Amino acid sequence: MKIKRYIVETMPSAMQQIRADLGNDAVILSTKDLYVGGFLGMFRKKRIEVVAAVDKTSTPTKSSESRPVRAVPPSQPRTAEAQEAAVASLIAAASSTPRMSTAATAYRTAQNQHDPVDAQQQSQPESQMRRPSEPIVTDSTSPREPIPSLMKNQTTSREDQIFDELRQVRETLAKLSQRSGNNDEDEFAQPILALLDEQDINADIFTQWLEQYKELTDLNDEERSADHFGSFVKDQMRTLIQEMAPEGIRSTTHVVYVAGPTGVGKTTTIAKLAAEQLFRHQRKVGFITSDTYRIAAVEQLRTYATILNIPLEVVNSPADFMRAMKSLEHCDLIFMDTAGRNFRNELLVSELNSLLKPMDSSETYVVLSLTSKYRDMAKIVGHFQKYQLDKVIFTKMDETASMGAIINVIHDYHLKLSYITNGQNVPEDIAIIDPEQLVQRILGEHTNG
Repeated sequence: MKIKRYIVETMPSAMQQIRADLGNDAVILSTKDLYVGGFLGMFRKKRIEVVAAVDKTSTPTKSSESRPVRAVPPSQPRTAEAQEAAVASLIAAASSTPRMSTAATAYRTAQNQHDPVDAQQQSQPESQMRRPSEPIVTDSTSPREPIPSLMKNQTTSREDQIFDELRQVRETLAKLSQRSGNNDEDEFAQPILALLDEQDINADIFTQWLEQYKELTDLNDEERSADHFGSFVKDQMRTLIQEMAPEGIRSTTHVVYVAGPTGVGKTTTIAKLAAEQLFRHQRKVGFITSDTYRIAAVEQLRTYATILNIPLEVVNSPADFMRAMKSLEHCDLIFMDTAGRNFRNELLVSELNSLLKPMDSSETYVVLSLTSKYRDMAKIVGHFQKYQLDKVIFTKMDETASMGAIINVIHDYHLKLSYITNGQNVPEDIAIIDPEQLVQRILGEHTNG
């Protein structure tokens, strides 16, 4: 047996090298992460060590005439074929109704235009098709079991990709259906609907508003118009926002937990909130941080603590947290800055939860960036909502013109609104969300920066 070791940046590049050197009969024996280079243990680069082998009795082949055998275990829950079948069935179901058939046809056309290679492959016989992304194969005469840990990671990431693509297909079909199903009597609503779509408000939401408006006008025998429909949409948004009435930190709150993914501005937001409570409400404030993973994160909060003359405690475990709470018991309000973790990793999120100890006098905030896609926001909230979220803070309003994600979050997850930030200045660039200003921004009526 011929064994070869590779040090690569990504698994796809490793698979290409293995195919080139050992052929399609090669198998991966092991993979592990390495860190190379750097200076005094810092600035090291992550690499992947891959060990592959091929039986010397097998002749390595690079010819496309010998079709590789997929190393996919029979129990794998979803495959590429299953994904394609699911998408095809979804489009077929859409085509079965007159209103959706145009949307399905448009979707197929759009897919062919965006991916002409796939469209060409679909027209070829199966024997002539070969996907370049097929996994490294084993010898078909003596099949070997794939590495369990590797296949588990591949299966998990593959499932996430499948669900994301199916969700995108559903959203695309819904939008195409809504557009193709519009007739002359709905023409009055198009400017408002286009504006809501541009603001990234979910199509399900504004389609529901349109149906409610049509039912209302039919019931009252009223004439439909763009201005009338615009006023109706404003009222719907105001009602939705008021149900989750924005409010700041309660006067009875003793501990504020702040959670969220990396890069949304949690630490700066905490400094703004602390300054507000310190100067406007004259409360004694303390900091606790568990963000020891990110470079200079503790030093950033320590700088704010020094400027504001606020005590700071650093914790790494629940025991450290209890010690820090006792040390800061003289404070009226304590801010807990949690580590920004990968929201896709359930283990890291549950590790973060071990430091969250909700109590009667505590509030838990999740921080979301308005520059993020709503699909990612939904996953973030879905993961953190398991740990008793109370309110949501939106950041980076000054970096985007789209505010519709706020409507989506409160509509889908019923989180109470709180603060919004619009810059880096501490403590000026933070305020409690103003419902009327939010509605005006979404409908393009707000002119201030």
